[in-house]
Amino acid sequence: MPPLYPGGVSQAELEARLRQIRNEIRQLAAEAGSQSAQTLITTYIARAVATLNYSDLSNVPTSFNPSAHAATHAAAGTDPLAPADIGAYTTAQVDALLAALANARLGYVGMPTASQLDWLLVARDLTIPAADPGVAFARTNPADGDWIATVQLNGASQGTLTISTAGLVSWAIGADIVLAAGDRLELVAPATPDSAAADIQVAFKVVP
Repeated sequence: MPPLYPGGVSQAELEARLRQIRNEIRQLAAEAGSQSAQTLITTYIARAVATLNYSDLSNVPTSFNPSAHAATHAAAGTDPLAPADIGAYTTAQVDALLAALANARLGYVGMPTASQLDWLLVARDLTIPAADPGVAFARTNPADGDWIATVQLNGASQGTLTISTAGLVSWAIGADIVLAAGDRLELVAPATPDSAAADIQVAFKVVP
């Protein structure tokens, strides 16, 4: 078997390439006339590099780590990223979220009466995630058993909020509650009042 040179090139292939180079230099010399040998070689190399494909090279990396370029993706950079490109909220969405967080609270001062309703009018399109609807607190825990309130959207039940006698809070919301501007988010106390539960506050976790 003929010997192989670096890169798996055979002797025959190497000789063929050398002949090609020799012919190219001769042609270049004919075109250049009286130019020096150094100029000829420089011109030849420049032509060769100009037509060289990366795929023709061997023993080179298949990929490269990019150089530091974070500034190009800034707002004033040459390739700015939009908030959606990285899963971030826009300024308008953050403003809406902060406003909603400040207002998405329901509850009762003192002891809630039978089926007492507290509600708020929604000003923006928002969502309450079923997996983590919010937090709740009772200054005085229920004494007669679990305190179970109903969470409603425009009068239709979306699930329940439970506060145990030990003050533990749990939710049972079947699906994300999708709110539109003008909707009513409602909290309805149990039909049978608890003898102790009082000062109950609920803060819903809303996202744009």
